[in-house]
Amino acid sequence: MLSSVTAINAAQFRDAQRAWSAAWASTTLTACLPDGTSTHGRWPAGFAPATAAKAIAEALRWGEPAVVESSGRFCWAVPLTHNASVTGGLVALIGEQALFPHGLDAPALDVRAACAALRVLAENANLTNAALLERTREHHERERQRAAFLHALKRGGLEGLAATYLREEAALLAAVRIGERGQARAILNRMLTGIYHQAAGSVERAKALLLELVVLLMRTAVEAGGRRDVLLGGGIDLLALSSIRDEEELARWLRRTCEAIFDSLESLNRRDPEEELFQRCLRWINEHCDEDLGRDSVAAAVGVSPPRLTRLIKTHAGRGFSDLLNRARIDRAKELLDHGRSALDVSLGVGFADASYFTKVFRRLTGMTPSAYRARSG
Repeated sequence: MLSSVTAINAAQFRDAQRAWSAAWASTTLTACLPDGTSTHGRWPAGFAPATAAKAIAEALRWGEPAVVESSGRFCWAVPLTHNASVTGGLVALIGEQALFPHGLDAPALDVRAACAALRVLAENANLTNAALLERTREHHERERQRAAFLHALKRGGLEGLAATYLREEAALLAAVRIGERGQARAILNRMLTGIYHQAAGSVERAKALLLELVVLLMRTAVEAGGRRDVLLGGGIDLLALSSIRDEEELARWLRRTCEAIFDSLESLNRRDPEEELFQRCLRWINEHCDEDLGRDSVAAAVGVSPPRLTRLIKTHAGRGFSDLLNRARIDRAKELLDHGRSALDVSLGVGFADASYFTKVFRRLTGMTPSAYRARSG
């Protein structure tokens, strides 16, 4: 639902502009209606308001600002809202010459960080619906995981389905054994896509596949030392499957059941301390790979010295820190390219300030350029 009334008054805009200019002096800030008509500040000559409208739409689509380019200018926006209604946008803009004064290899500012800063500024000033944007980001993350699974299926056919499913199943069982809830949730979300694909529209077939998976998970949890009173004494309601009629309800039942399985493992602490520390490092890198990370910052985040972090990664991953970080960033980049985002936007969005270096690393790890990968995925 769109509104023709702007969600920011002159005083609010002055406060936002003052705060923004202090941190991002090379950019300009403008407030506008959903169609891009400016209400506070002015667009530069030749700038199309439709570009600002597209930036607002992209932010709504992804739950965070995304870079939009038009006629030699780059802009990103955060929607201005009243409850769930979009009433306008707060738009940051910079010219190509100002962003790349020395060529593509040396951008004058970190656009990825500027995008995040604009959202935080609007959220802190209560100019946007932070909960709505967060739900959108979470939804996008779930869809990203499903899309990655589907692309694997498309490339591998039925053999690819079987191989992908087996890999996911092994990873899921490993996550159950070590009590890794977050990792298991992500794997389950991907596996649901494969299960529904196998079921071919039959809810009863999907039920049978899910029941088989849950029994396997329960057996794994029992072997890992989970509480039998939870696993076998009524804490998990397998009979509820009989009354389920659609895929969404099946997904909710599976998530509830898996949470109960993890509850049975809650008191266990069987993981090797070094392995647990490495997994914490790996999670941090995967979750924050789109940020300006270095070995020292990751080591500080997980509470180890930089040399120890290097040894951990070498021992458990068989490679160096930079290689591990680059692989995490390229994996994230492939997912974003699969969703149709531009190579420049993706390079900034996964932590590469240097677009040419991003292309070089992408080619080395995938055998093709980002543009070629996007074209093949499309």
